[in-house]
Amino acid sequence: MHLMVGLQSSWKCVEISLQDGSVPVIGGVPLPDCNIEPAVWFKALVLDSVCIDCSDHVISWAVVSPSSSLSHHQSTPTTSSPDHTLMAPHEDGEPSCPDNLHDLFEVAETLFRASPLCSPSHHHYPSSHPPSPHREDWEHQMWLRFLHTLLLPLLTLQREDLPSLQLSLDNYCNHTISSLDSNIAQSTALSQQLKEELDTVRSSLLPIVVSSPIHPHPPLLLSLLNADLKQMEDDARSKIAYYSRTLALQSRLTASGSPVMNLDRLQADKRLAESHLTTSMEMKSVVLSLTSQSVEDHLQPVSDDLPELTSRYLGLQERLGEARDSANHWSRKKVLALSVREAMEQAVASLQAGHVTAGMDISMHGGRSTDVLPEASHYQAKEEFTTLSERVKQLLDMAHSPAARLHNSLVQTVQMKWFPAMCNGFVVISSDMTRTLPSPRTRTQSWRRHFSFKKTRTMTSPSSPPPSNMAEAGKLLHIRFQEVHTLQYIQEYALGCTTRVCIGVH
Repeated sequence: MHLMVGLQSSWKCVEISLQDGSVPVIGGVPLPDCNIEPAVWFKALVLDSVCIDCSDHVISWAVVSPSSSLSHHQSTPTTSSPDHTLMAPHEDGEPSCPDNLHDLFEVAETLFRASPLCSPSHHHYPSSHPPSPHREDWEHQMWLRFLHTLLLPLLTLQREDLPSLQLSLDNYCNHTISSLDSNIAQSTALSQQLKEELDTVRSSLLPIVVSSPIHPHPPLLLSLLNADLKQMEDDARSKIAYYSRTLALQSRLTASGSPVMNLDRLQADKRLAESHLTTSMEMKSVVLSLTSQSVEDHLQPVSDDLPELTSRYLGLQERLGEARDSANHWSRKKVLALSVREAMEQAVASLQAGHVTAGMDISMHGGRSTDVLPEASHYQAKEEFTTLSERVKQLLDMAHSPAARLHNSLVQTVQMKWFPAMCNGFVVISSDMTRTLPSPRTRTQSWRRHFSFKKTRTMTSPSSPPPSNMAEAGKLLHIRFQEVHTLQYIQEYALGCTTRVCIGVH
């Protein structure tokens, strides 16, 4: 995706992409430690270009052409007309304009003036004054914050964008997800291979160590052997518990005349596990005693094989740890990539249903089904990288906070006025009900003026006769649906009012 920001007659271009399916790459620099939910960044795979005109307050964007290869975006943005355009409201206000559009243009202009960051082949730094690493890091962090909290959540897709989105999703699954699966499989296979080699070396090393109790052994070796023996002991206990449960079950089945497993084999396996448990406990006791000895006590000569086995054992332990870390690393990458895939699938479903979508199913309390980061670590990240919905969620999660009390009071007040009106056959008559929330220019007016209760009898009145045919039944069902939709609108609007009061979005 190419992000172009213009002010007057000057333009700057920043190339945006994803690495490993979830790591934002801004201006050719990956930002792997940003600790942000990656789902909304799927738009960097679907959009070809985004243009922000800070002078005219116009933002436009175009999707990647389905006929082009989606494995790599074009090196330059397309010159065709944009697919979507969004303009800032005039002084009289435009209710369909998002509340944070003014903030977007202000931040974009600030970044344009303060940061010379652009595509790698178009740096504007004088050769005699290269940027400092701290300066470059600040620029990338500012662009990251701008994209994550303001721009990407604002961009929407429409029904005509479905072919591009579907092809992007297929390409993402066939290449990115498959590549991550391959890396996980390789790391896991290597871990299993190293573990088998380690078990073989340990089986030769332990008898020598146990039989030479006063030989000086490296503390690291004793610590690792103790950890391995503890794991072997736990595994043996688990097997014994499993065999005991299975034998008890088979005994009951035998008494009832049902077919059973080979009891002799189960009992032999249980005895073998008990033998392994006893051996592990005895060896662990010896290793612990060696750990507590002083260096002066280690005088007895030892087998010539011990240094070589020790070196092999320690080397295999290090390699096994690296392989497991690699497997965990790629597994975390896949979890983040699956969040991006989930956002794309939700957007596809929404477009197929005929809706305009931003690819984010934000709930009333700010949560999303695509969130994968632990809340504790996610919300301890830098606050400037939290989106508006996330800040609302944090405020409303605190039940005794002023924000939560104000929100609950407002919703309850609206519901107390709304439900009786519905039950008594009154409906809301207001032209504003078909429009979105007020714009920043008009939102300071009281929310109550958007809702007027009039004493108009409708089909939803308790005194209305039952429908006499399918047509009337269909009308009644449609009216019921409108009532539910209107109630949801009121609740969302109440949340919006609370958000502006508590966070101060101006």
